[in-house]
Amino acid sequence: MSKKLITSITSALPNVLKNAVGYVKDNFDDAGQEALSNANGTVGVLIKIFAQDKVDSYFDKLTKNKLENYGSAMYMKASLVQVGKSMETLELDEKNTFDVSSIVSLLTDTLEIDKKKFTKEHLVTIFTPRYHPIVVFTKEKMEKILDQLNVPSESIKNFKSNFNEHIEATIIQVFGSDDYEKHRKEIEVFWRDERESKLLYDMYSLRKIGFKEGESLKYEKTYASWKPVSSVLDKEQEEDDEEYRIHEKNLKSIELLIEEYFSDCTANDGCIQNILFAIADFGKGKSVFLRQYASKLAKKYSETKEGYIPIYFNLRNFSLYSDDGELGVIGSYLLDEYAIRINDDEFKKNKYIFLIDSLDESGELTKEKINKVINSVKKIQNIDKEKCRDNRIIITSRPFSDGLEEHLTSHKPYIIKEKETEKEVAYFISLYGFKQEQFNSWLYDTLKNNVLPNEDNLKGFAKEIVKSIKTGKKIDIYEKLYKTKTLSRTELRRPIFSYMIYQLIINNVDFITIGKIGVYLSFINLLLNM
Repeated sequence: MSKKLITSITSALPNVLKNAVGYVKDNFDDAGQEALSNANGTVGVLIKIFAQDKVDSYFDKLTKNKLENYGSAMYMKASLVQVGKSMETLELDEKNTFDVSSIVSLLTDTLEIDKKKFTKEHLVTIFTPRYHPIVVFTKEKMEKILDQLNVPSESIKNFKSNFNEHIEATIIQVFGSDDYEKHRKEIEVFWRDERESKLLYDMYSLRKIGFKEGESLKYEKTYASWKPVSSVLDKEQEEDDEEYRIHEKNLKSIELLIEEYFSDCTANDGCIQNILFAIADFGKGKSVFLRQYASKLAKKYSETKEGYIPIYFNLRNFSLYSDDGELGVIGSYLLDEYAIRINDDEFKKNKYIFLIDSLDESGELTKEKINKVINSVKKIQNIDKEKCRDNRIIITSRPFSDGLEEHLTSHKPYIIKEKETEKEVAYFISLYGFKQEQFNSWLYDTLKNNVLPNEDNLKGFAKEIVKSIKTGKKIDIYEKLYKTKTLSRTELRRPIFSYMIYQLIINNVDFITIGKIGVYLSFINLLLNM
């Protein structure tokens, strides 16, 4: 995708968001609270706010050039019009849950906040009507607002379904047929098949991290190292201070190791027989990494039409799809979920990377069952063995004893020659988890980006941490937890423990005093009450 287009959309969107805020404010002022108060319930107020004639009037005053900035203002106008139309299909509340001023305030505050937080990193440029960034933004914000206004979840689902079904027709109506055709020609090179758009958007959306609804957590870069296949079942050992420092210093980005592995086969006979395994125990960030990697690759492809299209699939869903077809479980998944027959000419011309998560959750961990799962996954390399030789497969798993080591050695593992003996040794990727600085950085950033508890109500180390955030004087949380034997280094490098400590802090639990067992029990108790 041209740099000009990406720059144009990126620079236009903040202004479009500003227009959306202005529209809500102006419409409220023009219509007047008294008129809106006569609407029947929360949904009734929203229908009046997003009435088509008022949207038309506002945007007609705003711009006469529909094609300016690749039609960005028209996409926003169409999105607002469709909000109103989709609201009309919902059953009206019998009475207002919120007063009109509160509804308008929520609308403007939400849009203002997102306008201020917006960066180009939050934008994936897909021009298919349903997945245009402005359309997606408007729909997602309205879903969030409806939820905050206590609209029933079934009604929100209906709103979303109606919006998706009719947004393309509304976009054409707002542009006008002639201008829409001109717009289509202007961006024709960037237009995508609806199925490919849905796939790319779903892969891009995997970037969101959170254990609870609406939770948005920071991603830290994933580090890893090569480990001999013979050590796959070895327990992680505690290191002394010197070993630990050297170990962390020598770690590499997992993405760099992925390229190290696949560059050889891509340059030679292709990667059809290769599977790269990334192994780590529970809580090390395997799933988070694969999802972030899928999102990054989807964004890159959507902007450039170059590189690999990512396909993320979690093997805990293995039993939901047929596994015995020509292209195995992944082919079945793509056909069922996206109507994509990946060996058709229009799709097989692309390059794909198949990111296969959670082998250890695919069912029974017996050799026979694991063989069946991996053989089904491998079938996706039957797309076209003559032309499609550079597609890649990565599989993640926790270590397990029955059959894993055999697969690590039989699918062209990474080979390193021993210096002294010249013996070739097979290796897999081992995820490390958080480095010490990442543990501290993640905790500080996560606490700063959420509502901090009142310092006066805190006690112990939690109080010390919150005070350090407010004063800007950072302390080494990792080191304190290690020195007090609250958590070991092998525990501290698991991102799940960072989240545990975060939850204990905001819930005012003095985790230094309660010790290791108390940390586990307190967190389990918090999970049960979330």
